[in-house]
Amino acid sequence: MQLFAPIDHIEPYLTTQDSPAPWDRLHRDLSKAGFTRVFYAASQRRQANKARSPRDTIVKSSYGAEFDNFFVDGAAFTADVNTQWAIDSQGAVSWDLTRRLKADGQLSARQIAIHERCLDLGLINGYTISLRNHGSGLITGFGLSADEILSQKDVDKVWAERRKLLLCVLSAFDLSTRLLPQVPEGEELTSRQREVLAWVGDGKTIDDIGEIMGLHRSTIVKHMREARERMRVTNTLQAVMRATLQGQIYR
Repeated sequence: MQLFAPIDHIEPYLTTQDSPAPWDRLHRDLSKAGFTRVFYAASQRRQANKARSPRDTIVKSSYGAEFDNFFVDGAAFTADVNTQWAIDSQGAVSWDLTRRLKADGQLSARQIAIHERCLDLGLINGYTISLRNHGSGLITGFGLSADEILSQKDVDKVWAERRKLLLCVLSAFDLSTRLLPQVPEGEELTSRQREVLAWVGDGKTIDDIGEIMGLHRSTIVKHMREARERMRVTNTLQAVMRATLQGQIYR
């Protein structure tokens, strides 16, 4: 018996304009397969090197504040086995991966400490999923915790039976999240700042924009400067790119 009809279930992710709705729906859908908590991280832009800034990553978590504090704010993700697998790989991996590596003596002391902390927080059985777009360099990672399933073997069975359908749902959620505005606190632009950056992105000069908006040249320069400061970037082109990625302009 199917978990749900794919097209009927995926469509709401792709048509909603309400930012919180896909996250709530994802939990309802995944809970039907036994996955009750979710960690989601998605890069927003391609880097020239492998370094990725937290400001260029969307993070959503229902693992709990204690986990988020040590894993995200405390940067435990930089050494976590499943996170590194998600960055370097594509597909899905059982959380038995960490246990196998530990049993083989292949984990560092820090990796063991991170693993044991996760176990203490009830993150015992689950799956890590990595979705990649190699052309753009975008990476999406999901951690699905099956809190109510008592063994990883049973979780593996659920994943094997429902893998294709669950991947469709995760992909639909990821696409929906990327399309909806994602504006970090403190980076919200004013309507004037958004309009100025949009015209810059269209190739207009400062004088062009002043004429279009009926504003003095110095006012346009002021809006550009304040937009850069608010978004913590060094030039206006970066501000245009960041505002576009966040969905603040060109929507």
